[in-house]
Amino acid sequence: MAIRIPRTTRTRQVRLPQTNNLRLVQATRTDLAGDIGSAINNLGQKILDVENEKAKIRVQNDIINAESELSREISKRNNELFQSGYDFSPKTIKDKIQEGKDFIDDFLNKKFPDRPEMQKYFGKLKFDAYKLNEKFLYENSNKVFQKQTISTHEDNLTSLAESIEAQTPGSAMFSNFYSKIESLDLSRKNANNVGANYDKEEEEKQFKLLIMKKILSKNSFIDPVTEQRVLDYKTIRANLNNTDFTAIGGEQLTDDLRKELKTYYEKSDRKFRDFQANFIKSENAKLFLRAEKIEDNPTIGLLQKAEQIEKLNFIGQEGRTLKEGLIKDLENEALKGKPSAITGLAKNYVEDKIITGEIGSVGERVIRDQAIFELFKSKEGKRKIKENKAVSLFDMMVEGLLPRKEIYDGGQISQLIKEVGAEPERAKAFDAFIKARLPQILGKKTSAILSDSAIARGDFFTSSMRKKFREGIEKGIPYQDLLRPTNGINPNPNYIYTEEGLTIENGGFLPTLNVITQEAIASTGVQTKIDYPKEIEKLNVILKEKIKTMPFDELEQTEEYKRREKFRKQYKQQQQEKEK
Repeated sequence: MAIRIPRTTRTRQVRLPQTNNLRLVQATRTDLAGDIGSAINNLGQKILDVENEKAKIRVQNDIINAESELSREISKRNNELFQSGYDFSPKTIKDKIQEGKDFIDDFLNKKFPDRPEMQKYFGKLKFDAYKLNEKFLYENSNKVFQKQTISTHEDNLTSLAESIEAQTPGSAMFSNFYSKIESLDLSRKNANNVGANYDKEEEEKQFKLLIMKKILSKNSFIDPVTEQRVLDYKTIRANLNNTDFTAIGGEQLTDDLRKELKTYYEKSDRKFRDFQANFIKSENAKLFLRAEKIEDNPTIGLLQKAEQIEKLNFIGQEGRTLKEGLIKDLENEALKGKPSAITGLAKNYVEDKIITGEIGSVGERVIRDQAIFELFKSKEGKRKIKENKAVSLFDMMVEGLLPRKEIYDGGQISQLIKEVGAEPERAKAFDAFIKARLPQILGKKTSAILSDSAIARGDFFTSSMRKKFREGIEKGIPYQDLLRPTNGINPNPNYIYTEEGLTIENGGFLPTLNVITQEAIASTGVQTKIDYPKEIEKLNVILKEKIKTMPFDELEQTEEYKRREKFRKQYKQQQQEKEK
């Protein structure tokens, strides 16, 4: 059966409005085209405006860069002109101004050869460049003028000083000086007008002092020590200290001038005395080296050595003391044999004192050790000391307690003082290095008895190491590196103890057990049964007979003489060991 759907309502018909679609579209298209054309025109104008602005900025950049470059070139040209010593006279400045204009014009034309748009900017650019060039020229002209004006016054001062030095000392010197005052005043005024600051009173004061010194210099003589002409400072200073001495060369000696002259001659006197002292020291050092060569000459006897040293012209009291000491050493050697090992012990003592800073010079009397006093008493020398009165290294040297060659300049002790003063830590490090190795070298670890040969070996080791150490320092090698031991893992080519570990037989410093034993036996004196006093007396009898017919320098070459001196030395050592 078919189902029928009921229709309760009817669909309503809707009517649309009537329009002309063609006309609407046409009208819309016409308005849109106008807006797009306008937008395109506006965009093009904006692009054109931007490009024009960029072109303008490019031109401005080129102008600014050209201006900076041109300024640098103008400055460079003027500096070179000034440094060349160019004469900046009014005429030459005009010439240089025109040259500058030509240079500026040529510069701009070459800078922008195909840029006509730049021409309109050239006017101001050229004008500013012209002004800058003229500014530099006139500034340099003023500098040259100032320099010339000041130089004129300086030349005037120098010329007057030279004329004073060339004149014969006398009263006419001041008359000549006053005749030049007007010229000095004029050149000084001109110099001060261009920026200088010369003082009239100070200048005239200095010229008066110069003239007075020239007049006082008549008091001179040839110094007998230096053989140079020197002023008689004693007479000059006596005059200046005399209140009745009121004029020099007719010119009044004011209090100010007197004070200046006294100060000048006091300084000059001190300077000469320092020079004289250094001269004496230097000459005596040279003579000392000559004396050492005489002492070391094996071809002549002790008497001949003493005679040759006596002829050396040592200077001053120090020189005479030195000569006496050298001759005394030879006399002692003739009578008692070579100096004992006591000098080595005393040397070790003073070196320790130098390292610690207790001794700072050769002549300073600061040593108060009782052991040193006892050594002085035992020497029975010329320099007697009072109880507890300090002594110096020089005093010890004179008495034979220290080697002379080590006290004077270049000697080991003298050099040590300088090294400690220059760098205390360096000196202490070296001292510690030596002390750490000396026991093995001396043989102290095996034997408590030290022989002369052991002490000599220790001294030789110390001096050798000190020489190497000093040479390394002079080469600029750090002292720590010089003292750092070397090994296979960490080799050190700068280490000074290259012989470390080597025995005496192999070129080193270490004694073998056999050497230590022999030295110990030799030091005790038990290896001999010689009756030294008796043997010495026997030899004395023989020598007394020979001395009647034989000169002393020949006598000392005899076997009897040599044996006597050997026995004396051995007997003295024997007694010392017994006391120990």
